[in-house]
Amino acid sequence: MRYVCSVMLCLFLSVVSALAGDFSKLRAELTCDGCNSYSDFVVVVQDVTRNPIGSFNVASDGSIDMYGIGSGTYTVAVKTRAGSTIHSEMLYIGANSAPVSIHISEEEVPKTVDRKDGDTVSVAQLRHKVPKHARKEYDKAEQAMSKRDVEGSLEHLKRATEIDPEYLEAHNNLGARLLMLGKTQDALNVLHHAAQIDPSSAFVQTNIAVALMTLQQYPEAEQAARRAISLQSNDPKARYVLALTLYGQRKFTPETVSLLQRSQEQFPNARIAFATVQASQGRLTEARSALKSYLNSGATDKRPAAESMLSQINKVLASSKVEH
Repeated sequence: MRYVCSVMLCLFLSVVSALAGDFSKLRAELTCDGCNSYSDFVVVVQDVTRNPIGSFNVASDGSIDMYGIGSGTYTVAVKTRAGSTIHSEMLYIGANSAPVSIHISEEEVPKTVDRKDGDTVSVAQLRHKVPKHARKEYDKAEQAMSKRDVEGSLEHLKRATEIDPEYLEAHNNLGARLLMLGKTQDALNVLHHAAQIDPSSAFVQTNIAVALMTLQQYPEAEQAARRAISLQSNDPKARYVLALTLYGQRKFTPETVSLLQRSQEQFPNARIAFATVQASQGRLTEARSALKSYLNSGATDKRPAAESMLSQINKVLASSKVEH
């Protein structure tokens, strides 16, 4: 057993660091006949049996980043932050789906949302109107990212935040791009500013947690992840990040195990962390099963690490059978 644990320990930091960037997303767009801003809306995704998949914030320009959504048919509901459902529809999402479009008719728009006809605003953030030039820079940043031009996206986002220092989504995405380029401390500074703009933003807190994990500041990352979950409990990315912050501290508790189990469908790399936890506690059969599941999932980015771990576990299990 010492042999397996030593292998897990050697791989531990490399695995948790690699998993910190494991967040693919599906792009969606909300349009509305009578809205100037969309920030008071939340999009909730459920599977065909009405089990919740995730809850996602809508940016002020109507864009939505939906994490952990695989191919299939879903019920998509648009709700106000107060919890009222104003629109619901069925959507099919393919393996390489184009951006999803969700439309709200003017009749569905509640009076508590800022409308073109000048109705009053019920949420402070809705009063903030993003300048047209800032929004154009934000859109150019997204176009650059669709071409995998991270540097180009970064420059457009910098210009967007210079034009509008209170542009929450631009600051959040700027922080995320800086993280991708390895400029972690700069990213953290930008994300902390985003948190000052909107302390109630769950996705900003989640990204702060990812940045802190990259700096191996796991206790602080755990606090940020827990804040994110307190703001948006159904966010699968926030749950996965919390699991990784606990994993990074080697808190192999039932909570960690449960979070990793719940994250495995949306984030296949969670199976590697789950296997490490199981192996460290002597549950080699469960660890082997998780690694095989990862290798069968089609994921490739952590395949060498998974194969190495599986090989070591198989050797120990084979040796154990010989001894008995």
